[in-house]
Amino acid sequence: METYNIPFFLDELLDALSNSNDSVVILNDIQYQMLKHHPSEALHTLLNTFNDIWITGNFPCTWCQSFFVPIPKPGKDTTDPTLKT
Repeated sequence: METYNIPFFLDELLDALSNSNDSVVILNDIQYQMLKHHPSEALHTLLNTFNDIWITGNFPCTWCQSFFVPIPKPGKDTTDPTLKT
């Protein structure tokens, strides 16, 4: 296995969580603050899930979906789809 394909380590997960933007909401209204304060056992489970996905390339079906909320610029006509935002 190439060195860039090795599984992730817990310190990498903790570093990513500590550097995350607190305003971002993940799937099902889970916020990074919630993940940052999970007990160690839960973070190990999350890490195992990420590593399984990394190694197998199989994502949970729900992770292949996204939801976008457009935020229009002030003063723009939101009813005209031809206007660039």
